Amino acid sequence: MSLRVFALLLCCTITSLAQTESQDYLDESLLPLPTNGSKVRTPQPLASYTSYRIRITSPQNLRAIYSESQGEYDTDLQIDGKSPRAISYSEGTDGHVSNLEFLYRGYGKPIYIGFGRDHSNEIESAQIEIHTEGWAERIWREKFSRGWRSYGDAIVAGLLIIPVAIVTGVYLNKQRKRTKAEERKAERDRQTLMLNAHNKSLELIREIDRRANQKAQEIMTKSYDELQKKIMYWRTRAYTESYFLNADLRQNFAVANREKILNELEEKWAQEFLEIAQDLPLAKALREQEAGVMHWIQARQEVVNLAHQLTWTEADHEVIEAYYEEVPTTPQIIMADELEEAENAGNRSQKIR
Repeated sequence: MSLRVFALLLCCTITSLAQTESQDYLDESLLPLPTNGSKVRTPQPLASYTSYRIRITSPQNLRAIYSESQGEYDTDLQIDGKSPRAISYSEGTDGHVSNLEFLYRGYGKPIYIGFGRDHSNEIESAQIEIHTEGWAERIWREKFSRGWRSYGDAIVAGLLIIPVAIVTGVYLNKQRKRTKAEERKAERDRQTLMLNAHNKSLELIREIDRRANQKAQEIMTKSYDELQKKIMYWRTRAYTESYFLNADLRQNFAVANREKILNELEEKWAQEFLEIAQDLPLAKALREQEAGVMHWIQARQEVVNLAHQLTWTEADHEVIEAYYEEVPTTPQIIMADELEEAENAGNRSQKIR
């Protein structure tokens, strides 16, 4: 007997499933909702055992057809002859009601939706959105919707307070760490100050020695640079006026510039020769590094002698032969002390005579 009942139930179930699959059920639809009290029929039947979300939207205020107060609700919307309670709706601070959403479970037939009374004066247009309830919407409705309605304010307050509390805790923790870090830094600074005071005298001595050595090095470098500049100057002069080293050119220069030599160049060249002789480092450097410069100076003096010879010849005076008949191969400069010794030796020889 039980087997027969089970087989009968199984056959009925299979038959109902086959019929359900063969029919074309509503999945999603968007319909205009009449506001004059007439009803609109769904274009397709709603599948059995399937939950549908029915949403009523309008640019006007829907408070005339739905409102809630102290757990009670008042609605003029009829869905298949019934006036269900909305599972969610939006209500602004000014009392504007919109987005009414209802839950309806299909039973394999089309349904009628509309207002119970004429609201055309209050609501110009409205729309119906119908779609099957997804698994996420169903979980939210069954598991969390009621809790959200009961404790939503507390949850929002907690979400606002918890970040503030976390930020405050982090700030206080940072302040505590900063205070400890400042204390440790003050201790390190005290120890560093004591150590610096202990080593200050040694550092001062090192700094004095360093500055003294630096100053001495600067003086030596400056003196060396000045000496090199002077050497370069006389090297350049000797190179640009190298025609004095040629005997024929010296003779021609003396003939062509005799007056200038006697009136101007003789005194100028004598002054330059005196400056070199009195600058002992320069004279030594020229003698050791630039022998050609000394040779060039002696050649200029030979030009002066030639100019004097020309003057004396024209005046019918006896020409005194120059001390240097030829420019010496090894240039020499007679220093002031050597000239004084030579004069003293001459005086002694005269006394002896």
